[in-house]
Parts: sequence; C-alpha cells; structure tokens
Amino acid sequence: MPATLDPRPVQVDRATLLHTLGRNYVLRGLGGKNFDAIPYADNVELRAPFCPGGVYQPLVGRENLRSTWWPPLPQLVAGVEVIDTFVNASLSAVTVEFHCHLGQPKCTLRIADRFTVNSAGEIVAQENFFDPREVTNPGWRRGGASSTIHHLAIASSEFARSKTFYTAVLGGLGYTLAMEAEGFAGYVKDGLLLVVRQAEPGSRHTHGGCGIHHLAFAAPSRASVDQFYRDVLLKLPSVEIEDPPVECPEIMAGFYATFFYDPDGIKLEVTYTP
Repeated sequence: MPATLDPRPVQVDRATLLHTLGRNYVLRGLGGKNFDAIPYADNVELRAPFCPGGVYQPLVGRENLRSTWWPPLPQLVAGVEVIDTFVNASLSAVTVEFHCHLGQPKCTLRIADRFTVNSAGEIVAQENFFDPREVTNPGWRRGGASSTIHHLAIASSEFARSKTFYTAVLGGLGYTLAMEAEGFAGYVKDGLLLVVRQAEPGSRHTHGGCGIHHLAFAAPSRASVDQFYRDVLLKLPSVEIEDPPVECPEIMAGFYATFFYDPDGIKLEVTYTP
C-alpha cells in the first residue's frame, strides 16, 4: 500500500521555536541588518545599557525601537557569531549569547540578550547585557586605554541640533556614536569618550569667558584637514567658520588648522602639527 502524506502542517515545538528566535535575532536581525527580521510585539519593552532610559527605564513600543534604538546599529555592526542559546524551564524566554564585532571602535563584544516571548512567538521584552568598556574605553584589557582624559562633556542649549552637528563633525574625524539616551549622546575614538548633553534651561556659552575656551581635534596630515573642511564643514547646513585651512606659524612651526564654532558658539578646530 503506497505511503500517504499527512496534510496537516508540521508543528514546531516551543523549545525549537525559542532557540530559532534567538539565533535569528543575531544572524538575520543584527547580522543581516534587518529590523523587520526580529519578531517584536507592538508593545515590546527593551532594556539596554546604551538605550535611552538605560537598563532601568525601558524603551517601549516596536516603532519606538525602530526609530530610536535601531538606527546606529547597521553602521556599527561589522559581523556576528552565535555562541549558544538557552531556554528556560517554563518555555517563556530564550537567552542568546553571541559575539558582536564592531567596525568602529574596532572591537568584539560578548553579548547576552534575554527575550520573553508570547504565545504568538513575538518578543514582548528584551534585556541586553554586555561589558561596555570595549566601547567606552578601548584597550582597557591591554592597558592601552587613555591615561590622560577619560571623557569630555559638552552642554548644548538645543540637544537635537547639537547632536546633528556633532554626529557629522565627529563622524568625519573617525568618532563613533556609541551611546545614546534622552538628552545624551556619546562618541568614542582611541579611548576618549566625548559626550554631548542637554544644558540647563536658559544657560548659554560665551566665547572667551570662564569655562572651555576652545577644543582642538588632532588630524593626521594637512590633507586630512583639507578633506575635513571640504567633505564635512562645507556640507553642513549651518556652521560659523572662522578660518578655512590655514597655516599659523605664530602658534607653532607647521601648525595647520581650520577653525569653526558649534551651534552654541563653542570654538572648535581641526589641527595638524608635524
């Protein structure tokens, strides 16, 4: 008698579904740079160190995750590798452990994400765990972290405006936007964390007054100063430029820089010295 096919759909057991969800989050979501590959419920809650609200106040809502948490990730993530997945006894959650390779700052994070999953197979809660020091303090394990300035914070009168400005300026200088929260953005390069945050209402900066006078970013060559001026400064929609790239022998032999101001009037420069 010939064999007959069972027309009923194959039922995937709950444990397999959870293991697969954890792996797909890493491989198809983060690795594939595809937010829609992650089965978030509409009312999902996310707790993560570099997420607005941090681990104590969750970011709520699928579209909120898409617009607030997700945007920097495709650029940051250079590759991923799943280590293992773990399902709890009640089959309500899965934890995936994986390596996440970042392009800039160039490092590898060992991450664990725990997902609470509803009966429809949707993620209703996510908790993210990792040691942030590879991002905030590159080289700390090798003793290669900065031993001078750990971080520098700049207060801005209009945070959104300043974040747009500094993301362009610092991105053009090799910094990575690595930390975000409400009224807070952190950029990292070579062991230095530069923070932009919201200032107290009504406060303002006066150039030449008390406090920071100016901030100079090092450039590796004269050509890189020219390139920054051409590809970043001249393309900003609004920026006050004091000087295009210019030699300043009165300051130092070979001193070559461009001078400009941030939206609150803090003087900045990009400088090369031989």
